[in-house]
Amino acid sequence: MSDQFQYAPAIVLNKHKRYEDGRIVPINIYGSSANQGTSIYVKPIHSLFDVGVDFEKLIPIKNEIDVIMISHGHSDHLNWHTLQSLTQGRPDLTILLPDKIQVPLEFQSLLPHIIWVINHKTIQMTLRNGTNLQIEPVKVPHGHETTMSYVITFMTANLLFSTDLSSTKPLPHNLKFDLILLEMNYDADAFVNTEGSGGAINHLSVQEGMNYATTHLNEYGHIIPLHFGPTLTNFNQLH
Repeated sequence: MSDQFQYAPAIVLNKHKRYEDGRIVPINIYGSSANQGTSIYVKPIHSLFDVGVDFEKLIPIKNEIDVIMISHGHSDHLNWHTLQSLTQGRPDLTILLPDKIQVPLEFQSLLPHIIWVINHKTIQMTLRNGTNLQIEPVKVPHGHETTMSYVITFMTANLLFSTDLSSTKPLPHNLKFDLILLEMNYDADAFVNTEGSGGAINHLSVQEGMNYATTHLNEYGHIIPLHFGPTLTNFNQLH
């Protein structure tokens, strides 16, 4: 595996649930679970989704990032120290932060970088390379809490990032996507503990996630499953 992809051992599926070479999708996955933390870099739009990992992991791409999109405030998705370190020497770096998240006093230096995100309020951005992004935040349930998903349109492509959610119902049902990054945490057929093994009851099953993804994917689009949980023990369950 080349150095360019050393942080991206992604599982990549097509519309027909067949595996494809993960190197064809230009992303880096630095973590996608409660144990690893979550942080995913999508290279074509210079966008980092969540910062739930240590800053040292992100140093190689620090100066490439134009925008950071935060889903929610849980520590495995938002490490304030990492976020602050990423902004050092980067006055042009933009952070999209859900409006329900409070910035701790010791991180008030982040405020000039922040655009507050509100459910279904579209944000227009222009990257340093001239690419225009249209970003629509979509609030989804995460058990009794909420998380922000992001629908990004750039050029003629549509991308969805959604993790730590317990239902796909609020996600767009009138769009086709070229890339879907979506949580598929557990196997509903094997999951019988209603108390929630590892908190899985607050997350999304493979069955619901895959049904949404295959229904809303363009013919030549790709699915990248995220946030595997303790009851998803075999990647073949993704089929």
